[in-house]
Amino acid sequence: MTTVLVVDDEPVIRAALADRLDEDGFEAIAAESLAEARARLAERRVDAMLLDVRLRDGDGLDLLEELRQGKSTLPVIVATAFGDSARAIRAMRLGAFEYVTKPFDLDALLRAIARA
Repeated sequence: MTTVLVVDDEPVIRAALADRLDEDGFEAIAAESLAEARARLAERRVDAMLLDVRLRDGDGLDLLEELRQGKSTLPVIVATAFGDSARAIRAMRLGAFEYVTKPFDLDALLRAIARA
């Protein structure tokens, strides 16, 4: 089973994504902050991560950068309300698998996770 870490500080979005992933045969693990995401990543292996940019305790792209500096090849799909090209370019340069803006097409997002 593919395990996906969902990192988003909005409880409704986080729960909806986790529920849909579970329904579609993934195992979803949720985190609401960078600190919690780091803890989840330290606790267990995940196969992909869905990462918001704006979190209460920092920028999700900083976590992506940390992962890449540590040589992690974890597929990370950045899902954010920020549609500006500077953030998208930074995310892709850091090795994001996809960069999608909210509101996103949930089916397309699930297809991206399945490809990751």
